[in-house]
Amino acid sequence: MYLGTTPKFTIEITDTIDLSRIKNIYITLEQKKTGVEITKSGSDIARQDNKFIASFTQEDTLKFQKGRAQIQLKAVIDNSPEEDIVLATPIFEIEVKDALYLEIAT
Repeated sequence: MYLGTTPKFTIEITDTIDLSRIKNIYITLEQKKTGVEITKSGSDIARQDNKFIASFTQEDTLKFQKGRAQIQLKAVIDNSPEEDIVLATPIFEIEVKDALYLEIAT
């Protein structure tokens, strides 16, 4: 991901669960060294079968610094009448790359 861009990240759920029972879904992009954490949820996340896509804005990506960041999906699954199930994907590492123009491009 380059600073100041509008990346889309796709995360696939490979568990054998009924995806129609998803109540809530969250995709979090975090950089520990800066303390930046941005979470997308609800209508911010598109779905294509078992793939979930989160789009990030220029404003979002300009909060990060060059280096490493992590991204992860968490989902809340309706398990009525029992307690909901919360599932998480592995944490994926991504490279945050510098850019020359670090303003909002319009």
